[in-house]
Amino acid sequence: MTTKRLIFILGLILSLSWFSCEDDNPMPKFTGDYASFIETSYNLNVLPEFEYLEIPVYHKNPSKIGSEIGVEVITTIPSTIYSLDKTTINFDDNDTAIIKLTLRYSQMTDCESYSLKIKFIEDDNYLQVAYDGIDSIVVDFVKYKPIVKSEFVGTWDVVDYSYFDGEFTYQVEITEGAEDTMIVTGLWSFGDLQESLEPVSVILDDSNPNSFVFTIPDQNYSWSDTYGQVYIVELEPGTLSVCEKVIYTSYVIYVIAGDYDYVISSVWTKVAD
Repeated sequence: MTTKRLIFILGLILSLSWFSCEDDNPMPKFTGDYASFIETSYNLNVLPEFEYLEIPVYHKNPSKIGSEIGVEVITTIPSTIYSLDKTTINFDDNDTAIIKLTLRYSQMTDCESYSLKIKFIEDDNYLQVAYDGIDSIVVDFVKYKPIVKSEFVGTWDVVDYSYFDGEFTYQVEITEGAEDTMIVTGLWSFGDLQESLEPVSVILDDSNPNSFVFTIPDQNYSWSDTYGQVYIVELEPGTLSVCEKVIYTSYVIYVIAGDYDYVISSVWTKVAD
């Protein structure tokens, strides 16, 4: 092999190695001054005292003073319900700017869902959006509606799924109890320990406006000549929808000897008055 040919081959190997390293460490697709939202979405339960949602916007190059980007709202919601405090963001020398979305509780309708999108305006007058950034956000919100106990009184369709016996459909009656409790008659009516069923006390809890909780406290449920005292025990805290009037729960029927039935899913839907 000649010296020139050897030098050529070595040079080719080094060139291929260099390109391989380049592929493993590609250059960034975009450098310079740009902006991005930080979150992609928000989901709100708007209380009477709610004022505004603060939405942060990230600025890549805070050392570049005077950078601006425009924002616009896309929605079919009446403008009386919402407003933005600005449509042009001037970052100055900050790395994060805040825009405020005002939502007006008094202008909303009970149990109606609302949605709007806030997006950047991209043109020659404004910053570019980061190539891997977030160029818009969606805000979904609903007017907060507290629990009104009288609205839960009545007949409910129940679909229970028993671990041992499968699916059962039946009805229960709910009446008001003391303070935050309700009284349920007829729960687990498909069971075979029916000698002396007792009503079940349940609790409706709206202390967390973003997550209403339905609870079945541990309690005596029935008496069996064969098994003795029968108890009902909640598997885990349930949830409820004030607007749709739907309850999701689960429970265990328990006797002294141990677990008697697992109702791993129990969905209650209020029958229209």
